[in-house]
Amino acid sequence: MVLTMAYSGSHGVHLYSIADSNALGSGVVYAGDDPALNPFSRLNGQYATIALRGNGAFSLLALSLLHSLTNSSDRRSPPAG
Repeated sequence: MVLTMAYSGSHGVHLYSIADSNALGSGVVYAGDDPALNPFSRLNGQYATIALRGNGAFSLLALSLLHSLTNSSDRRSPPAG
């Protein structure tokens, strides 16, 4: 029986983030636009994407486990030859 454990990852807080504050459908959610007329309306229809930059991203840790089991009683005789 072999058990392998490995750590591969990172942990970060307050990492650089970017978000579209004028995404498709934001007019329906935040401005109360009628979804029957235009379900994809933007909050500000004059512009397309408005990039909002901040420090809201994060990363998590990662752990990897591998379990391997071999049957040592399975000893086969060599082929006749």
